[in-house]
Amino acid sequence: MLSDADREFIRRDPQIPGLSFALDERSIADWISENWDDIDRQSVTSTFIRYKPGRSCLVSFRAEQHGLPLSFAVKCFGHSAVEKWKRLQTHVKHRRGQGQPPIIHPSMSVIAFQRHDDPQLRSLRRLAYRHGERKLLRELLPDSPEHWPARITELRYNPERRFVGKLTAKLGPVGVLKCYSKPRFDAVMRTGDHRSLHTLGASTQHHAIVWPWVEGHTLGDLLRSGTATEMDIERTAVVLARLHAEPSTLYRTNTSHGQLNRIRSLAHNLNHLVPELSARMCSLLPVLERQLTSQPERTSMIHGDFHADQVVLSDDHATLIDFDNLSIGCPHSDVASWIAHLEWLAVAGELEPNSVDRCIKAFVSAYRESPIDTHPAEITPHLAIARLLLIDRPFRLRLPNWPQKMLHLIDRIERDVLPSTRAPRIRPDGGLSKGRSPQPISPDPAMPMLSEALDPRSMTEYLRTSSPALSDELGNFDVESVRVVKHKPGRRCLIEYALRSSVSSTIARRRSLLGKVRAKGLDKHSYSIQQALWNTGFDDLASDGISVPRTLGTIPDLHMWLQEKVPGQVVTELVGRVEGLSLAPRIAEALQKLHETNVPTSRCWSFDDELAILTKSLPVVAEKHPSLSGTVYEILEGCHDAVANMSDHPACGIHRDFHPDQILVDGDRLWLVDLDLYSQGHPAIDIGNFCGHMLESAVRNEHGCSILNDFEEIFRQDVVMRMPTLNTDDIHHCTTLTLARLIILSSQYPTRRAYTPRIVTATHQFQRSRTTPSCLR
Repeated sequence: MLSDADREFIRRDPQIPGLSFALDERSIADWISENWDDIDRQSVTSTFIRYKPGRSCLVSFRAEQHGLPLSFAVKCFGHSAVEKWKRLQTHVKHRRGQGQPPIIHPSMSVIAFQRHDDPQLRSLRRLAYRHGERKLLRELLPDSPEHWPARITELRYNPERRFVGKLTAKLGPVGVLKCYSKPRFDAVMRTGDHRSLHTLGASTQHHAIVWPWVEGHTLGDLLRSGTATEMDIERTAVVLARLHAEPSTLYRTNTSHGQLNRIRSLAHNLNHLVPELSARMCSLLPVLERQLTSQPERTSMIHGDFHADQVVLSDDHATLIDFDNLSIGCPHSDVASWIAHLEWLAVAGELEPNSVDRCIKAFVSAYRESPIDTHPAEITPHLAIARLLLIDRPFRLRLPNWPQKMLHLIDRIERDVLPSTRAPRIRPDGGLSKGRSPQPISPDPAMPMLSEALDPRSMTEYLRTSSPALSDELGNFDVESVRVVKHKPGRRCLIEYALRSSVSSTIARRRSLLGKVRAKGLDKHSYSIQQALWNTGFDDLASDGISVPRTLGTIPDLHMWLQEKVPGQVVTELVGRVEGLSLAPRIAEALQKLHETNVPTSRCWSFDDELAILTKSLPVVAEKHPSLSGTVYEILEGCHDAVANMSDHPACGIHRDFHPDQILVDGDRLWLVDLDLYSQGHPAIDIGNFCGHMLESAVRNEHGCSILNDFEEIFRQDVVMRMPTLNTDDIHHCTTLTLARLIILSSQYPTRRAYTPRIVTATHQFQRSRTTPSCLR
């Protein structure tokens, strides 16, 4: 029977027509009973879900057939996977072999198949009959005829991914058979050389491996039964530490960066399940990335998927098993994985919660006695990653109230990673407190509309009527809170709105958006430019990973237009690290895309406009700093010379305020923001603006100036390579104009005035020598 949360999730993904059918155990039980022989309807139970938004959903089931256990899967396909669905239908049509055939529901694009008809694990066909089992074992174990008569019993079956079976001969278990999908088999075979990878036999034709049997009980089984001792846990820690201390002889790596990418992908999928959870996961990623990069780099051989079921204990020793993910990586990730899985056993009700802390303390204490250099603080980000990778388990295992369980898990992670974070208080009726009172700001006579723009109740009504897209996605929503991001009295105000929609009693959804208010009226130009860019290849699914935020409507009465708030970290926070240098070519690519897209606009920005600003304001700087007066006027004269020497170049659409604060990095995606000044102009203006900001930032950041200078140089060289029609002298001239403008800004802001003399000196040197200022070398 479908829960309210299931129905809400199904409603959000209309692209998969068979979703409600595949998730309904009762409907599936009736369907397979009509098509397969002797199915016990009451025994049909779903065990886990694998979901790809808009494309497919696979549900694994257990049942009884002829009084024996049966594993089967039901998979439904979305409209975007029509070719895969057609190929599968053709495969079923031409199927040969024994066992119950797959069944198809054509109108809903749904298929049900038993283990022996798994389309990705073709070797399982042999397991449909006894003769096939013997034939498979003869091919896998040609030198061990004593094992050919062994019976194969299922231990675990992950449809389309992996089958694990126990080989039992007359005298007992002799091995473990693993049948893999081709990509997974190839990955295991590419791991490298290590004693743990010793096998009894393997077949590239069948994508199958036979591993030795290890006698004993897994620590997981002992924990679930309540018979695990402190000694068992300590032995587990010691055997893991021994693995970490072994010399690295493997080829495969398992990096924290790769795990963060898996979390990004998971967050994208979860947007269809619990949208609030997806947003909160994305907000954690930059924090975790900063914590990881601030740690000393540690690498060793690691298990890669370590938990209590991956160690077998006998009377005198512990043995690690299941080395499918053996690789080179950070040893803390194995420790974190063990802890996270242990906590999960408590969440799932398989382990007493009060025993978890004791187990963790015993494990960590024993592990620290090993020669592996470790510190508790270094495990924290790895533990957050391990927990995040398990966060969709309540849904995948179809636990009751799965949205709430997932939100409880993210609450725990946020408390550990962000000590100041507090989860929102939920009232007994499932709702949240009403919108917070307006945020106070200084009175602004030029912007009287701000009183309404900062009132949650007023904005709720405005947004419901002005943004059909929000209403379509969130249904009946409210403004939960209002925050002024930036306010320039008499000119403009940027406001963040946190929205909340309770579509059902079991799932709360949140969304944040930004409202841009302009004193002199609605900025229709900026709105239309951003909307046009979104519609011409800058949307949130752009394959090159370069996007702009989606526009969400206008409120003319408030002089406001709306856009989605996007996740990410500003480039400014990343460029000061060596790892950030890899962003420079990506930013050059983003700028190239913006210029080549060339969205039409009636606004133009010329070098005469640039000179007008400098001619008006640089003399004011000279007056405030008499000792710099001569140099400032030389800079101004040099700017006039620079403009006079600019070459002709076709104008294109330019950002006009392109600098590191205008780019957000969200994993592999770059977001270009704040396009309010978008105009037709010389492309070198954007390039020089970015380079000038990087050099000025280096002047103010004495300790990190070398890296910032390197970043600017890589960016500039990459731009020149991408845009060969540009004259390098033009880029130098535009960089000079930007540095001169930044002299003006430094003199206007109290926090930057102390740097004005250094910026003047650097600009003068750059202008005259055409090389990096000596103060930055």
